Amino acid sequence: MFPLPPVDGHAAFQPETGASYRHVQHGDEWRLELRTPPGSRTVEAIFDRAPRMLAHFGGRNATFSSDSDCWFVQQAICTKNIPGGRITLANRQLIMTQHGERTGREVTDAGWHEVLRDRFGIVLDASVRLEIPVTRSHS
Repeated sequence: MFPLPPVDGHAAFQPETGASYRHVQHGDEWRLELRTPPGSRTVEAIFDRAPRMLAHFGGRNATFSSDSDCWFVQQAICTKNIPGGRITLANRQLIMTQHGERTGREVTDAGWHEVLRDRFGIVLDASVRLEIPVTRSHS
């Protein structure tokens, strides 16, 4: 997703998904709303703007890094903002989104380290290999 300033009522369209996101303020509480055609609206997040210490995030970080149902544990993911969009490496898929256009390509095992280094500035020891975790079926 793109940076969306916390301004009450400010909305931005995300062409690659066809959805709009909007911040709405209710007193001290803020909501991030997702609007999709033909006009449905869901609240994606509720937050406030109170300052937090790093320790406040410890519990959630533990969940994100260890719970087998968590999306971050189920795949290798790296993403960063770039002018006009973002670049993502998800497992072996390199995805570029710029100005509403999305392109992607498969990255080989040999090219995985190169993409991390050249696109994200991450240098890993050559012995580190991509291992895609086995995900559970949620039926």
